Parts: sequence; structure tokens; C-alpha cells
Amino acid sequence: MNIKQTIKAPVHSLYPKPETAQTKISHEFTKEIDKVANEFGTNKDTSNIWMSLSEKYDVTNMTFDQLKEISTALHEADEISLFEHAMLTFDFDRASNSIKQDIPNVPQTFTMYATEANEFNERNWIDEFQERANRASKHGNLIGHQSHLNVVSILQKLAG
Repeated sequence: MNIKQTIKAPVHSLYPKPETAQTKISHEFTKEIDKVANEFGTNKDTSNIWMSLSEKYDVTNMTFDQLKEISTALHEADEISLFEHAMLTFDFDRASNSIKQDIPNVPQTFTMYATEANEFNERNWIDEFQERANRASKHGNLIGHQSHLNVVSILQKLAG
């Protein structure tokens, strides 16, 4: 077969395309999301969250439970990401205990923390996350290094 000529056909249909149920559902869903987002945005005042948290907590001398409270408040106010919230609330005590139980010959003094806590189990969380960033950098983990530095900047904002 020899084809020497092509015919140009229109690419549009002569009949109107009916709105499908999927398109209608998608459009209604989008409108509902926008409505909820607008309501959420107008009802939530986060302008003073940083100030109120910095007045209530001292990030250079507090417990892990207090750090979790700060992180939860900031995340619920959409001031920090879920990833940053997860980094702030990862429980190194539980992780350390799990390692001690699961791996033979790990000393009972083993800890994943980079800094020491005081007798009340309080620590300077800015120093802790800075040391974690330093560890990540030392091991060539550039993403971990930057992630920890982002957390340091959050904590420094709270420290004033």
C-alpha cells in the first residue's frame, strides 16, 4: 500500500461533551475543600503562638514532654510541618531502650541523645539539635544535617 496523501480530520467533536459524574463529584469536592480551608483560616489566630510559647517554656532548660507540647501546638497552628513535628517529638529514650533490649552487649548507659540532661531530665534542646546536626554532617548526611538545623532555627525563634 502506497500512501501519498493524508486527510486532515478535525480533532474536536461535533457533539457537546456531557459532564460526567466524576467531573461533577470532583468539582463539588474542590468547592468543599475550599470552603473548609476558608473557615479554618478565619477561625484560627496564630499570630501570638510563638510569643505565648516562648513565655511559657524555656527551650534551653525543659523536659521532652514540654518539647512535645510545644511541637504539637506549633504543628496544630500550621507553624511547622509534619516532618519538623516528627523530628521534634521522636522519643530517643524509647529508641535507646529498644536498642538495649534487642541488641546483645549494648551497655545500659547507652543513649541516642547527643547532650546530657540534668537531674530533672531537662536539657537544652537547641544544643541537642545542634549536636544532632553536627553528627549528621560528620557522617556525610547532608539532608539530616539541614533538617536538624531547621529544627534549631525553630527552637531559636522560641528562645527569642
